[in-house]
This record gives sequence, structure tokens and C-alpha cells, in this order.
Amino acid sequence: DATLFVIARDPAQPSPPIAAVRRRASELPAVVTLSDSDAMIPGRVPSAFAELEIIARVSMSGDPIAKSGDWFGSQTHRDGSSDPLAILIDQQVP
Repeated sequence: DATLFVIARDPAQPSPPIAAVRRRASELPAVVTLSDSDAMIPGRVPSAFAELEIIARVSMSGDPIAKSGDWFGSQTHRDGSSDPLAILIDQQVP
């Protein structure tokens, strides 16, 4: 019943997220695409950023806020790169 959150955030100002997608953790491994339509705040879209931190987090509680015991992984995406990111979820929130 765990929930997967894939979040794009500005490394310079990590909160609030730029965009987010929610899936069931049981869908892993998965291909997830974040686009401007996934923006959390209108007008603050992923395509407007030169660099984004992409975080994949498995929430045991289903809560979008990271909690102790959740598992996560992250990668940095730079503007102009069309290569897909492979994120290994191998770290645990203390």
C-alpha cells in the first residue's frame, strides 16, 4: 500500500516542489514523465528551470511529506539533456 512520489524541485530553493507525480509503489519499476502539466503552482513549470533535482520517494504512510522510514533516491536533471534519468531508491529518511 506504499505510495511512490516523483518530485521535481529547484536545488536552490527546494520547497515547494515544482512538479510532482503520484503512483503506487507496487508499479515499480516504472517509467514516469514529469511535464509542465504536473506543475504544483501555475506558471512555475519544470521547463523554466535550468536545473532540477528529481526525487523518487516511497512513502510508507502515503503522505507527500517525507517521514522517517521512507525510502528515496535522487538525480539532477540539467536543461538541454534529453537522456532519461535512472533513479535508484536506496536511501532511507532517518
